[in-house]
Amino acid sequence: MAKKKKRYAALKHFLRPGDVVEVRVFKNGKSYASGYFDNRKELIRSVKRRFVDDKEFSGIYITMNPVVPALLARGKNKIRAYPEKTTSDDEVASCRYLMIDIDAVRPAQISSSDAEKMSAKKLAVEIMKFLSGLGWGEPIFCDTGNGYQIFYRVDLPNNKASVALLARILKALDLRFSNEKAQVDTSTYNPSRLTRLFGTYNRKGESTDDRPHRLSRLVSCPKRLKKVPAEKLEEVAAMGMEVENPRKKKVDIKAQPFDLEAWMVKHGIEWKTKGTWKGNNLKYVLKQCPWNPEHTNGSAVIIQFDNGGIFAKCHHNSCSQEDWHSLRKKYEPEYNEKSDGKDDETQADVLLSIAGDATFFRSELDEAYGAFNVNGHKEVCRLKDKRFKNWLIYEFFKKKNKTPCKDSINQVIGFFESKATFDGEETQLSTRLARLGGAIYYDLADEDWRAVRVTAKGVKVLEKPPTIFYRTKNQKAQVLPALGNELDLIFRHIKLKNKGQRLIVKVYLVVSLVPDISRPILVVHGEKGAAKSTMLRMIRALVDPARKDLYTMPRSIQELALQLANNQMPTYDNLDHLTAAQSDLLCTAVTGGGMSKRTLFSDDDETILSFKRVVALNGINVVVHRSDILDRSILIEMKRIKPKDMKTENQVWEDFEKDRPKIFGAMLETLSKAMALYPKLELKELPRMAEFAKWGCAVAKAIGHTSEEFMDAYNANIKKAAEECLNANPVGTAVMAFMQKQKHWKGMVTELHEQLESIALSEKMDIRAKNWPKAPHILSRRLREIKADLKSKGITFASQHGKNGTTITLKNKRLAKAKKKDKDKSLPTNGN
Repeated sequence: MAKKKKRYAALKHFLRPGDVVEVRVFKNGKSYASGYFDNRKELIRSVKRRFVDDKEFSGIYITMNPVVPALLARGKNKIRAYPEKTTSDDEVASCRYLMIDIDAVRPAQISSSDAEKMSAKKLAVEIMKFLSGLGWGEPIFCDTGNGYQIFYRVDLPNNKASVALLARILKALDLRFSNEKAQVDTSTYNPSRLTRLFGTYNRKGESTDDRPHRLSRLVSCPKRLKKVPAEKLEEVAAMGMEVENPRKKKVDIKAQPFDLEAWMVKHGIEWKTKGTWKGNNLKYVLKQCPWNPEHTNGSAVIIQFDNGGIFAKCHHNSCSQEDWHSLRKKYEPEYNEKSDGKDDETQADVLLSIAGDATFFRSELDEAYGAFNVNGHKEVCRLKDKRFKNWLIYEFFKKKNKTPCKDSINQVIGFFESKATFDGEETQLSTRLARLGGAIYYDLADEDWRAVRVTAKGVKVLEKPPTIFYRTKNQKAQVLPALGNELDLIFRHIKLKNKGQRLIVKVYLVVSLVPDISRPILVVHGEKGAAKSTMLRMIRALVDPARKDLYTMPRSIQELALQLANNQMPTYDNLDHLTAAQSDLLCTAVTGGGMSKRTLFSDDDETILSFKRVVALNGINVVVHRSDILDRSILIEMKRIKPKDMKTENQVWEDFEKDRPKIFGAMLETLSKAMALYPKLELKELPRMAEFAKWGCAVAKAIGHTSEEFMDAYNANIKKAAEECLNANPVGTAVMAFMQKQKHWKGMVTELHEQLESIALSEKMDIRAKNWPKAPHILSRRLREIKADLKSKGITFASQHGKNGTTITLKNKRLAKAKKKDKDKSLPTNGN
């Protein structure tokens, strides 16, 4: 005998140990009560105590995704009436599930009949069968009482890219499967979406014999719910199409409407399903694509709108140029568009139809973007960029054998910009590197718009990556990776003065491929002839190839910000100093930030430049001197190349290009291994660039080292940076000399200022220099700036404000320890 399912069996999938969910009770269609639970038994006890059997309450819901635990403070394991605040999208911890909600078509606010509910079930089963054929695992399948809901495990981060992906999937399923009897709800993608507390009643309208109130329930669920891989999600999302209603400019009310179905039968075009869609529009999902007979998976649709307009499309990129007019021409070569009411078609109409299958959206900064098909692949650019305009002109010429006028182009682009702004989804776009659904994506920036996906399971080159990248003019195509473990090949081409820094360089290369984390600035220094510029160019070629791979540091801060915004790895060559403003902006660039400027040719519009970048600099000396930027830097010293090892520049680059695919492939392979190790790492202490350090430990382990080996090398580099800071700072140098032979000093700041000036003069330091404190109160400020660097050398300082002025206390802990050790050694032992 089969084991009977428990009434609330579905709850364990939505409220797992460690999760928090919101329960919301509705009365007369409005929110009445709410509470937050981390305990299943308490949740069931609370709803049963008052709400489950009371017919006054129309429905009991829970959030389908876990919420942030802090929300327990709104009412832990209890339900309160008339809540002041319920869960918003940004209060959801993660997007655990994709919900596919199948509604039976019926009048609003009433229960479904048995026949209507059966139509919803048939559609749900058809969708599950289709997705199973694409490699999706078995889902959670639930009966809502009036329809059905399907839940697939996706485990995506709660961000705009994930939400947009889920929305695209629902739109694709709706276009393919919705019919006149049952439809896919395309609005269930938001993270805070509610679902029934399965096991409770669905009470819509009055309960009648033919439309009763029913119990919602779990229908089926696999023993182990498998996550749908990101590439499978994107595969279905890519099946969606932007359906445009080709409204006719003139409608002859006396004319007979075009008999689409008779025309299809006449020409042998068969359909799998037929039904109404979004009102009275008639939709046919075809058995076989009419443009390419190999497309037999229901990829082609024909829709006849209630105003007579006809839309025809196949979602495959190879059919991207096809539409209803090309279909009509295929079967009726003599067909003349003018005979079909097209004689009044304007240039704007043609341009609108050209972009009919393009997708328009807006960025986080509210800029209008478009994704459009070019030679079988999808490209993304800002609508105000020249490339989009040129694409429209090119496609128009292909259709009409003439160019459109400037006014038509501007009019249409203006329309698309408004469409992207007000109708388009907000989408997070990246240059070169992006993270989506637990995977890291690397844009190869080639002419086919391919990308590499890296997960803990491996590396794969994608021919049709998700729409997550835009490109800048300076980007250059990356080589195809040759996967392997030959990361050490990089040292054939760069010569470090200290071989102990090899681990740091290898780690830095790999961690440079991790999106959205703070990384130190790579500061390369060394004597003339050490190939510092060549090293930076090679590292950039591996991380972010560019047409202009080395910049000179611009004087304008706005120009520097523009370079940082438009390059994933901006590199600056042959520097001898940085201004305070340049240092501050570079610090912002590696930890994340931006700046704004007035938009050109406007009085009050603001252009926002936002960035989080990998930054590299070189110079003969260590070009960074200020404590804050040195604290965010890695210092690498290069070795002068011996005359016998010199090569021509052509030979240097020819040798490097032979190895570049292997080195790049090894970087990706190592990153994949590090992604598997990273979640399990627990470090006792983390330095300032904590995220970089943790990823560095994961990379080190992936290439056969230990976390301790990397942290030792990294800490040694941090100490070197602190020494550089003190050596470059006259106050630091003076304090080091002052405390060289004393364990402790205490006195007024004015006295210390005099003592340090005396030492500076004896050491022939220039006390008229800009960074020497001219007054005692400025000395306190300068000491605070180098406090951490002094501490790394064993010297601490404290200041105390009193009635008579500021008292400074300096301690040399290293000297104190050394003297204590010597004293202990001089004491007689028990044996003497």
